[in-house]
Amino acid sequence: MTDDDVPFGALLRRLRIAADLTLEQLAEASGVSDRGISDMERGVSRSPRARTLEAIADGLGLDRAGRERLL
Repeated sequence: MTDDDVPFGALLRRLRIAADLTLEQLAEASGVSDRGISDMERGVSRSPRARTLEAIADGLGLDRAGRERLL
């Protein structure tokens, strides 16, 4: 299964776990609330703003390829 086939929330969770971060740690690193991140991972929030995604990418420490996958 490619990233294109993975729902956004599942991809976000996969990236967070790969970065060895809890929801709380990613929230602190990104400035996005842990509730907001949880909602995205569970598919409750399906269209986050670009600046939110950039903050999460920063918090995850993603390289260019990782950012493109997330965005």
